[in-house]
Order: sequence, then C-alpha cells, then structure tokens
Amino acid sequence: MKRLNHSRCRINDCAYVVAISLGLNILGSQAVTYLQLPAFLDSTGTILAAVLLGPLFGSLVGLLTNLIEGFFIYSGLYYFAIVNILIGLVTGVIFKKYPFNVKYVVITTIILALIGTIVGNIIAYYLFGGITGSPIDDVTRYLVSSGMSVYNAVFVSGFIINLFDKIISFVLVFVIIGFFQKYVDKCYLNIKFDDKTN
Repeated sequence: MKRLNHSRCRINDCAYVVAISLGLNILGSQAVTYLQLPAFLDSTGTILAAVLLGPLFGSLVGLLTNLIEGFFIYSGLYYFAIVNILIGLVTGVIFKKYPFNVKYVVITTIILALIGTIVGNIIAYYLFGGITGSPIDDVTRYLVSSGMSVYNAVFVSGFIINLFDKIISFVLVFVIIGFFQKYVDKCYLNIKFDDKTN
C-alpha cells in the first residue's frame, strides 16, 4: 500500500508539473507576441519540467507545447518542435547528473542558446528565408541593413535572442523551484534540493 501511495504521489506530482510547465510555455509565448518582446519564453516550462522530472518529461513538455501552439496559433511552430524537445532533453540530462546551481545553470544556458541558435536558425533560414514573423526578425533586419549577410544576421540575432531568452527562463525557473520544493515530493524529482540551488 505504501508503494501504491508513492506511485500515486509520483503520478500526481508529474501531472501537476507537466500541466504548469505547459501553461508557462504557452503563456510566455503569448506574452512575447502581445508585448513584442525580443525573446521567445516558450521553453521556460520545458526547462522547469526537465529540471524537476528529467529529460523524458522535459522533452514531452517541449513537444506538446509546439503541437498545441502549432494547432491553435501558428502552424509554422510545428517545425520548431525539435528545438523545444532538445532543450528538454539536454536540460534534463545535465541536471540529472550535475547540481542545480549557478555554475551549471550558466553552462546550460550557453549550451541551450547554441542549440536554439543552430537548430532554430537552420529551420528559419531554409524554411522561412530567415524571417519567421517573431520579434527576432527586427534584429535580423537591422543586421542585414547594416551590411551583414542574411545567413550571418540570422545566426547572430538568433544567438543574442536565445541567450537573453534562456537567462530569463532560468531566472523564472529558479523562482518557481523555490516554490515547488515546499509542495512536491522531493524523493521522486530529477534533482535534489539540498545545497543545490545555492
């Protein structure tokens, strides 16, 4: 019975985290669109789920985010699902092995920015000609008008925006995890909280 109760706790915890993570991604994405911010904020929840539950759930949240937004908002987002999946996978793997502290958050932020830039820009460049209808396009257009080639402009603007985006995302995740550790059964999480978030 104890094991059954633990299993139910695990399922409930996972369901709550996944639901909240999906909500964060969609809310963040829509806030960026509405406010025309130079960021994405559609992977904050992906990172949160990956840190708390591991790479499988992180990837799942990333995939579901793009499927939902692609269906209801803009079909072009389907193509970028691989980026969100990789963010969840890489983040989950890193924090399953290493502590969730400032050092590894900085390292992961840079890695995710590079992944988002390289994979996302390949998709943006070859499928959309470098212009995807997001606030990042303003930076790309400015760089092109300054004499930079479209390919280089897409890469540079992509890295700048991705780095800024992931910094914001991890700050939010730090804050949210401070809340989660009070309410979630820590025994089943991807990370340990003690001395990990300092």
